[in-house]
Amino acid sequence: MTRKHLIWVAVGLLAITAYPIATHYAGTFWFTWKTEHRAGQNALDCGHAVVGPDPSATVRCVNESLNLRRPFHAIFEHKGIDSSVATGVARSRDGSITLLRYDSNPGGICLVLCFAQITEQKCTRASVEASKLAPVVPFWSVKLRCDEPGA
Repeated sequence: MTRKHLIWVAVGLLAITAYPIATHYAGTFWFTWKTEHRAGQNALDCGHAVVGPDPSATVRCVNESLNLRRPFHAIFEHKGIDSSVATGVARSRDGSITLLRYDSNPGGICLVLCFAQITEQKCTRASVEASKLAPVVPFWSVKLRCDEPGA
């Protein structure tokens, strides 16, 4: 094999290994930006609750902001099987509430041309609850409720 062929093989291997990482971070960045954008400028950042630790501070901030009708945004990560999954909630200055859902790989295992999916749902009212799954397990269940317009 010539040196030129080895370079092309190395570039190909780098592209194959870097692609899933790049798409994951691009999708996560896009989801975070959309959640913050739905809340608008100067909205309160209620936090980013990751899987594992107690999300109570983020839950409390969201529910207090909803009750006070204050603009805010928050993201809650969930345990996915083969992808990154998260839910974002945002309230804008005009009072509109948006629930955003993110799945980095909605089609399951994907090695080529995997595209993240972000869906949005408008809410008239929303609330968040968190409960521990089991006393000895460090995982929490976070439920976001969204009443749709007309419901």
